[in-house]
Amino acid sequence: DCELHEETAHQRIVDYISTRFGEFEIVSQEKGCIPITQQLMIEHIGDGVIELGSRAGLIKSTTGYVLKNMHAHASFIGDRISENLHSEQIKIEWNAVKKTRRFHFYDGLLLSILKYKPNWGKSIFQHLTQKGSWDETFHFLDEKSTLGQEAKIFSKLPIIPFLWATARCLNNQNFRGVSLLIILSVIFLFVSP
Repeated sequence: DCELHEETAHQRIVDYISTRFGEFEIVSQEKGCIPITQQLMIEHIGDGVIELGSRAGLIKSTTGYVLKNMHAHASFIGDRISENLHSEQIKIEWNAVKKTRRFHFYDGLLLSILKYKPNWGKSIFQHLTQKGSWDETFHFLDEKSTLGQEAKIFSKLPIIPFLWATARCLNNQNFRGVSLLIILSVIFLFVSP
């Protein structure tokens, strides 16, 4: 059972903070639900409206990582408004500079792992946060990393879950030949000296 109940999570956080930082007081609590999906159904609000936050697709579907994306989006909008651009033109320009397809693919792999093999998730996140530098990890989460930096990060992650997800993802799209080619390429990259 991989489900973490609210009471258990609360107690773990309290134990962690008190062990590392001593006595503390909780003055307020906030609770919400971050959509962990790549298939958000967002209806168009109307002309002249620029969606923000989750409505603009700014939440990283696998981690809920959003703050830098929202800041960059707000700055982008502010700059374009100061140039007197119309909201539809601002949206078109933003869509041209945001997320690349490879990050969408990476997120899809991780979401597939978390959905069908949730017991693999803990190891993946531990490797991501313990074996690499925080700067590299945040650069990757910001979707600003290069392919070389991503290869370095992936080389520190457990390979089996991602090979499984790649095969599953590509097999579901009837790409058996491509799936086999990618799996063999990844094995070669990680096994070769």
